[in-house]
Amino acid sequence: MSQLSVVDEHTWRLSGELSFATVSTLLSELLQHAAQTPPQVIDLSEVTRADSAGLALLIEMRKQPLIASAIFRHIPKQMLILAEVCGVESLLTEAVAVAS
Repeated sequence: MSQLSVVDEHTWRLSGELSFATVSTLLSELLQHAAQTPPQVIDLSEVTRADSAGLALLIEMRKQPLIASAIFRHIPKQMLILAEVCGVESLLTEAVAVAS
């Protein structure tokens, strides 16, 4: 199970498992919260497991205008390795400027 926690007005924390079973519901929750207060930082330090669906979630977050410019912190090693193999590591490790 995965969970979204709003740490403060600028920081969100994802915890638990980011997998095929959890990301769909989590994306809906993320978008709902972003409509109220978009994050500047998304902390992944409490993610316990992530697979390709978890990586796809982070990539999808980069496509969402209210979330796209947030910085990912403490990305789990297995996600970074998977992102590197897929050639998308820069999407996770660099802040993305959103065109207005």
